[in-house]
Amino acid sequence: MGKNIVVCLDGTGNEVISAIAGPDMVVLRGSRLPHAVDGHHEVPPGWSDWQAVDSSPVQRYYDYVLNENGRGVAYGDAPADYSTSVLTAKALQFLRGVHQPFFLYFAPLAPHLPATPPPGEGGALLPLRHPPPSFNEADVLDKPPFIDRLRPLTPGDITELKRKYRCRAASLRQVDRGVNA
Repeated sequence: MGKNIVVCLDGTGNEVISAIAGPDMVVLRGSRLPHAVDGHHEVPPGWSDWQAVDSSPVQRYYDYVLNENGRGVAYGDAPADYSTSVLTAKALQFLRGVHQPFFLYFAPLAPHLPATPPPGEGGALLPLRHPPPSFNEADVLDKPPFIDRLRPLTPGDITELKRKYRCRAASLRQVDRGVNA
């Protein structure tokens, strides 16, 4: 595996404390970071704190495994197990304990699909912005040919797009809370 950013920072002559809170399916210099192999959870070189979602598929807001500094810890489907909240707590714990230069990579799954809203926030009440005039435009002759070949969205398509938009927005609320903490 090539050098990762933390190994490069470590070579600057300054001691750098580092942490990750997010999926470990990150690509650095074309290499996938280590993941669990036969139940063994690795921590890449240079990281002083490694809190990475280590499940397959990684797109889970519940029922996932977190690689906590080389130890696999399973989280379930309780409200307290919501992955954005767990990763935020891990990042904040790191920030409260660091007193020197540091590097924190914080990458919660939100708002990526399935964009599961946090407990108690279904997203149904979120206001929707009005779509632009180009949304589901009937006359697309002035658009590139590949657009002209697309079928117009059905009412069902539009309903599903609105649902996904609301869920993404609701899942981002938890990220906003973490950033403001």
